[in-house]
Amino acid sequence: ALDCAKQTVAREGVKGLYRGMAAPLLGVTPMYALCFFGYGVGQSLQRTSPDEKLSLFKICNAGCLSGVFSTALMVPLERVKCLLQVQTADNKKYNGLFDCGRGIYRAEGIRGLYRGTAATALRDVPGNGAYFMTYEFFKRSLSKEGEPPHPAQPLFAAGMAGLLNWLVSPPAAVLN
Repeated sequence: ALDCAKQTVAREGVKGLYRGMAAPLLGVTPMYALCFFGYGVGQSLQRTSPDEKLSLFKICNAGCLSGVFSTALMVPLERVKCLLQVQTADNKKYNGLFDCGRGIYRAEGIRGLYRGTAATALRDVPGNGAYFMTYEFFKRSLSKEGEPPHPAQPLFAAGMAGLLNWLVSPPAAVLN
């Protein structure tokens, strides 16, 4: 990895290390908005009363639904990012994020932008389910009923949730 970074910097400068990153940076805010919106919808669909404390199974289901929502935005952004990352300075086909998206759309239509949907869903649906379930598990396990959590508890819970997400997601991430 270090040799690859050195070669990239030698050929393209430091800017080459960030090739293809505009798409995920541009998409991260709306992607997380959709993710948490989907999580809220998933919770609402399973609640039998407004004050029901959902089981971890239902939290996992809501998290899985959030993965469906975020996949709708992530797929075209991931496709653009990947195509921009594999092009070299010597063999440059696209001049940035919008040029790449436009080129895919012109050549392949909307289906071209959504190539890889199944692989992304295979990564994000179970990964998000695992994330939200693990976060809620640790949050509940580390705090006492009726007491405010220590500031480190949600931080630890989120860290463990992220860890489990990436234990679940890599096989599908490789396919993607």
